[in-house]
Amino acid sequence: MWFFMTSNTNKEKGVYRKLAEHLDLLPSGFRPSETGEDIRLLKGLFTPQEAKNATNLTLKREEAPAIAKKSNFVMIFIEQLGYLPKTGERSNLTKLVLDMLLENKGQWMNLREIARRVNKNPGNISSVLPNLVERGLLENCKVGKVTYVYQMNWHNPKVQALIALKQSLKKD
Repeated sequence: MWFFMTSNTNKEKGVYRKLAEHLDLLPSGFRPSETGEDIRLLKGLFTPQEAKNATNLTLKREEAPAIAKKSNFVMIFIEQLGYLPKTGERSNLTKLVLDMLLENKGQWMNLREIARRVNKNPGNISSVLPNLVERGLLENCKVGKVTYVYQMNWHNPKVQALIALKQSLKKD
């Protein structure tokens, strides 16, 4: 267990180190500290995700959709709402499933079809679908003794906000 905690801490430290290097390129600079005080300061100001996003910002004027594209903002939006696991394989699978279903409005799909379209094993996909249904992002309908079909819950206000955001990003 300790190994995993250290590994996560090292990853986190790397995100803040990248941000420090990015800030040092700006005219005002951000000098590294031998004591690590610079990283502690950044940790107090930014979450790891905010630090990662800040490295995408430049001094030139950019529209919000362009910045959002660089930051993978659509999926960050869902994570911030608490609808996705923060890390790991389940998080990636959840993102793949949501993204694919957002692109296929109004189509009901069974587990095998979802797995085929995201090019993943149905057994793995089946582990994320119940959570998405429970959280209201997906609707399901029983069509056989044990078979369900799924689609996005288009009536959910958070899904509607996500669709609007995704469409505004496509306009760029």
